[in-house]
Amino acid sequence: MPPVSTEKSITTSADLKRALLSALSADEYAGNSDRNARIADFAVAFASDAQDTLDPVVSIIRCIGDRWSTFILTILECGMFRHTELHRVINFFCDLAGAPVISQRVLTQKLRAFERDGIVSRTVRPTVPLRTEYRLTPMGTELIKLIDEVRYWSLAQRGIILEAQRNYDEKMEFS
Repeated sequence: MPPVSTEKSITTSADLKRALLSALSADEYAGNSDRNARIADFAVAFASDAQDTLDPVVSIIRCIGDRWSTFILTILECGMFRHTELHRVINFFCDLAGAPVISQRVLTQKLRAFERDGIVSRTVRPTVPLRTEYRLTPMGTELIKLIDEVRYWSLAQRGIILEAQRNYDEKMEFS
């Protein structure tokens, strides 16, 4: 199968149909007109603003999709924390769960990424020593609501997910 052209030359439905035909075999393309029409609509919109659409999404997914992010944000949901306090609280919960602790360096990197994306605000108080405080921004609070929904969904689906994983693992053992 030839590679799909990534040039922004797909501007009409006819161009899109040709691109889809080159990406899919004739058998895959035939008989799926509703699906293909939806793909075509998506592709035209995607081609016109792919970079603008994907960059913020990818940035946020990278920002919250790692080991520590949702945990840090969930703790910040409770209120303002100094860096040292936040580090101690996170490590308290890690110790409680018997999990590895977070390093100061990783916590600082995560907080900087959150600040860059507008999820966390950082305030430096001119005291001796300097006092740096972190809190969720309104956008961070909105993001936590979405993370909570994913958390609730995953808890509600946990049994189904575990069963699907067991079935898959069993199937892979015998293939």
